Amino acid sequence: MRPLLLGVFLLGACGGARRSEPVDREYDNPASAAREAFDTGDLEEAAELFERALRRARVRDEAALISDAAYNLSVCLMGLRRYDRALDLVREARAAYARVDGHDIDAAVLQMRLHYADDDADAALRLADWIGGRDASPAQHAQAQLVRGEIACDRKDRPRADAALAAAGGAPVAAVARAGEAALLEARRAHLAGRLHEWDDARAAAAGAFELEAGFRREAGFFGDMADALARAGGLHPDAPRASDLLYRAARCYWARGDTERAAALLTDAAARADADLAPRIAALQEEMRQP
Repeated sequence: MRPLLLGVFLLGACGGARRSEPVDREYDNPASAAREAFDTGDLEEAAELFERALRRARVRDEAALISDAAYNLSVCLMGLRRYDRALDLVREARAAYARVDGHDIDAAVLQMRLHYADDDADAALRLADWIGGRDASPAQHAQAQLVRGEIACDRKDRPRADAALAAAGGAPVAAVARAGEAALLEARRAHLAGRLHEWDDARAAAAGAFELEAGFRREAGFFGDMADALARAGGLHPDAPRASDLLYRAARCYWARGDTERAAALLTDAAARADADLAPRIAALQEEMRQP
């Protein structure tokens, strides 16, 4: 399975779909708490709470609630790399959307990303083609193009990768994206650009693209993906002090998120390239990590 770039966002209450009244607190309370947990990066807690919300939605046989809860739980499980269950849930979400208004393109985009993360590129491409033939938003079309570009990179098909990056739209698409979507699109564009620069052995340009990706991931609130991008940038940057700073920042984020093993490995790499200013801060963090 490939490294995950979550790069998707939760749907709002009922994703704009119709909902029966009155408000059901047995659904709303766990769903609201799940969003808060997701925003802080606690995917396990968010998944548990969305599971509770989904159970309540199924009790009610309320398609609008089922669609949102199944979709959002699928997003969380994607982040936890539980792809089989996530795919089952996104299929349930798409079927529920069909009962409400038939508008399931967000769920199709998520399913496409799940297939790609689960190393099923052919299924991902079929969904990209399906999205391309629908009345999707510019941002949804861009998501499909970016997955095509990632797959073209994996398959060493440079012309298709370049074409997909160009077709993904850039600033004009981001300008009309929904709240929370623009930064994620720009992050994925930067990631694909970084891969193409890396293909050309343009290490400085690749590092710059991945550092740009990290900034967009931070803006969108996807801090795990941000740390991954910082680590990629640091691993490629040809300037040793700059590389050391990027690796140190990634390690500090991993450490704060509880990934001690990854943090320790990156700090070792950072220390080997550090200048006199950064070296004491690296040593201090290494000492902090050794404390019980």
